Amino acid sequence: MEVQHIKTSSFRQMYDFTGEQLGKGSFATVREGKRYADDRTVAVKTFTDEAGKESFDHELSIHNMLMLCDGEGYSKWMVPLLGAYYITDAVLYVLVFERAICSLCDILYPKHRISGQTVPVNWCVHAGEQIAKGLAWLHSCSVVHCDIKPENILFVDGFGLKLADLGSCYPLAELSSAEHWYIQSRWYRAPEVVLRTRKPLDGGVDVWSVG
Repeated sequence: MEVQHIKTSSFRQMYDFTGEQLGKGSFATVREGKRYADDRTVAVKTFTDEAGKESFDHELSIHNMLMLCDGEGYSKWMVPLLGAYYITDAVLYVLVFERAICSLCDILYPKHRISGQTVPVNWCVHAGEQIAKGLAWLHSCSVVHCDIKPENILFVDGFGLKLADLGSCYPLAELSSAEHWYIQSRWYRAPEVVLRTRKPLDGGVDVWSVG
């Protein structure tokens, strides 16, 4: 997917991106938006400054790599990228994604769960199977996610799960040949990352995060 260079006025004619803030990281902010062409609800991720541009370029390259690997599998298992933009007069880099219904975190740790209420076992089995299949597909494209956690596993169409936030991903060849120790969220970090073992890192770090 190529980056479209447009001005703020043109982008505003295409999207409303002033909705609820869905997330905020070191280099980007995600807000709910709407694509006017089809009235579709989307998630708009904006990056600023040079550090943000590096993150934008990296995440876009991962999406393009996966689309080239297997476009059908990409749409099935990843939250798909719908557009990539550089807003020239605002110096903003923007990625537009399909908007999810909620995250796995919202299901496992809801704010209003009744005390003692649990998630049904058959639902957990289904979710685990979906996550495993999504990761298997990702690894088959020689890409490692490197930040699997409930917040990055999203429901987009009822009971279907997809993996999100591919900005932390690395191609397997790059991950196994470089010193990538600052990966994964703390509570989901694999032992070989914590202990900094000398063996090359691989998709096993994602499997540890799931398990």
